[in-house]
Amino acid sequence: MIDKHLRNLGLHRVEENLGEIAASALQQLKAAIKNSRIKSSYLKPGPTQGLGMLLCLDIGGTSTRCALFDPEGGGEWGVLFEAANTDLKPAGQDTPGASFKTFAAVVAKRIAESPAMQLLKAERLEIDGLGIVWSQAQTSVPKEWGIEALVYDRAHYAKGEWFIRDLLDGDPIGLPFREELTRQGLNVRRTIVSNDVVLTMLALPEAHAGMVMSTGLNATVLLAAEERRYIHNAQFGDQLQIDSKYRSTADFLEAGKTAHTIEFLSAGKFLPALFASHITKLHELGVKELQSVAAFLRANPKNLSFSAADMGDLLHKPAVFQARYGERMKIEPEALALLGTLSAALIKRAGKLGAIVGFASISTQFEECQNFTIALDSRLSRELRELRQTMEAALPTILPKGISAKFELLSPTATLGGEVSVPMLGLAQALAQTD
Repeated sequence: MIDKHLRNLGLHRVEENLGEIAASALQQLKAAIKNSRIKSSYLKPGPTQGLGMLLCLDIGGTSTRCALFDPEGGGEWGVLFEAANTDLKPAGQDTPGASFKTFAAVVAKRIAESPAMQLLKAERLEIDGLGIVWSQAQTSVPKEWGIEALVYDRAHYAKGEWFIRDLLDGDPIGLPFREELTRQGLNVRRTIVSNDVVLTMLALPEAHAGMVMSTGLNATVLLAAEERRYIHNAQFGDQLQIDSKYRSTADFLEAGKTAHTIEFLSAGKFLPALFASHITKLHELGVKELQSVAAFLRANPKNLSFSAADMGDLLHKPAVFQARYGERMKIEPEALALLGTLSAALIKRAGKLGAIVGFASISTQFEECQNFTIALDSRLSRELRELRQTMEAALPTILPKGISAKFELLSPTATLGGEVSVPMLGLAQALAQTD
């Protein structure tokens, strides 16, 4: 019964029109390239040699992590610290001022005072490379000391870290950290600032593209810039729209906000909202088994937040989902089964759309290569195995004749002090590029 209702909503449209959607994605990518909306990272693909002493900084929306790579210490990584961004805010830092420079100063002091760095300072005062990954690093600028990134589209950056308050478009991201590390007695030779999707590609030296599919969705493309081939951040989250004829009539993120991009229909940040929207719509279509769940969602629109992991639990651990939500929502066994069917349909649709992004990411290289590897950093794929399976199965169906491609799912590196993220591994490769 629910399959008929899901079809009436239009959840079959992506699967039945995958080729058309892929063709549309390519046209949108070509338009973005023509209009210079895709910017170069000034980083090259391929393997590198000779990693030196490296500091890598991963700035997230809620926390910041710093790791050290020491080639003289067995070629191993060590996490110097990982801290909530709120814990890196000095007491009394509530007045307008240079909040990002303050953040850089606090981070540099934390690095310098770490036990590993104290030992290093006793032996040498120079770091071969400093790498910084941050989602704000969208506009790259070559410098004599490496690659800087400038703040871009600050008005639409919505993660809300305390240290972004005073940033303006065009402000440098790497320079404040170089200056503050120098003040701490740590001189840095080379610095590279970039974003996670570019660095994911570099984390796998044989990769032809990089793709991130977790909270958001993005991928790289390889293009010529200044007579050289560089990795470009395609910014697919903004670029790839999906026509209403391919969407479900329940594809809303919130009241009045349509999920009109491929990212909105497939990324982990948005899947739970789509899940809730489809539940209420199915009830309106007459699926009475979902009445109590739909009533709860309507009564508590802001007090309940499903997660992508919840959707995975419905497929493999329904008892866990039932224990978490069953009593509050009065979920009966029939409703639990229906929720599992809906979850599977949304996850598989997301996987097919993810395959389109992978396809677009390698499309600029079809004339020079036939076999492709796409480096994938995806917490979502690790949590939802159906998502990855669907992506892998869908990709060959939209590739041109004679072309083959595969996703290579990467994982963080575990150390005694914590995890070194995939983009941090890519930073090490970026810092080893000599020009």
